[in-house]
Amino acid sequence: MKWKLFLGALSLFSLESAAAEVKDWQVKNAGSTINTEYHDGWAVMQPDGLTLLFGSNRPGGLSKTSIKDHWVMAEAGGATLYDIYISHRKSVDSDWEPPVRLPNTVNSTASDHSASLSPDGHYLIFASDRAGGCGQLDLYISYRKDVNDDQGWGPSTHLGCLEDGGVNGEGHDSCPIWRDGTLYFTSSTTPDPMTLDFKKVEFDLAKKDSNQQREVIVMDVSTPFMDAHLDPDHAYFWANYPSGGEGGSDLWRFASRDNGPDKFAKPTNLGRSINTAAEEHMPSATEDGSILNFVSDREGGFGGLDIWQAKSID
Repeated sequence: MKWKLFLGALSLFSLESAAAEVKDWQVKNAGSTINTEYHDGWAVMQPDGLTLLFGSNRPGGLSKTSIKDHWVMAEAGGATLYDIYISHRKSVDSDWEPPVRLPNTVNSTASDHSASLSPDGHYLIFASDRAGGCGQLDLYISYRKDVNDDQGWGPSTHLGCLEDGGVNGEGHDSCPIWRDGTLYFTSSTTPDPMTLDFKKVEFDLAKKDSNQQREVIVMDVSTPFMDAHLDPDHAYFWANYPSGGEGGSDLWRFASRDNGPDKFAKPTNLGRSINTAAEEHMPSATEDGSILNFVSDREGGFGGLDIWQAKSID
C-alpha cells in the first residue's frame, strides 16, 4: 500500500521540488547488522550520530509477527506489531553495533515504536497502541537513572488524555521529539493517518507524573494532508503531499532556518538523491546536519522497511 493522495495542488503554500537549497547526498543502507528481512523502521538517530532507536517486527519480541506483514497492517489483521531496539556506534564513520531490544518495561505485546531520547539520555518517549490508551496510538515515557544502561528503563507512564490535561487524543499520537521544554509530535483527531498534523506542547520531563494542564497546539505549518514526523533541530520532516514529491510519502525540509516566527516555513522536497517512488519516512540528522538518517522500502534493501543513512557531499 502506498500512502499517496491523488488530489489537487496544495492551496496553503507552494511546494518546491529540487530547489537550490537542497543538498546533494550520498545514500547507503545501514547494513545487515541493523536491517533484516522484516520491517525495520520508525527510526530516530540521536544528534551525536552515535545512538539509533528504531522499531522492528523481527522475531524475538513478545508478539507473533509474520514476514508477510505490511509495514502498517499485519497479515493477521490489526496493526503490525513492532518492538523498540537500540544500537550504538563508536563514531559516525563506524558501523552500527548489533541492536538490543529494550526491556519489557518499555516493550509490550502491542505495537511499540517511534522512540526518541531526551538530550540528557534519561528519558525515553515513544508511541504504543497498548491497552489503556485514549486513542489508536498514544505517547508514553520511561525513565532510567544510568544513561549507559539500555536495560535500565523503568515502568512506562502514559502521557494522559487531552480531556484530562494530557497529551493524547482519540486518534494517532506518535513520533515524539523533546527539545528545550517542548514536546513535538504528530497527531490525528481520527483513526485516519492521512489527517496527521504537527503538534507541540510545553512539557516538563521532571513532572511527567503530575496532572499538568497542558495546551496542545497545532503548528501552523500543518496541512490538510499527512504531516507525519518533524525533526525540530533541522526542520526535516516526513509528509505525504499531493504534488511536488517523488512518489509514496517523501522527506522535506522547511527552507527557512531562522529562529523567528518563520523558523518553519517554505517546505522544500529533498530531491531524488533522497526520495524515490517508494516510501521515505522518519528523517533525523546529526547536530551539524552532515548525516541524515531515514527509513525507506526502496529497492536494494534487505526486506520491507529498511534504515538508510545519507552523508552530505556539499
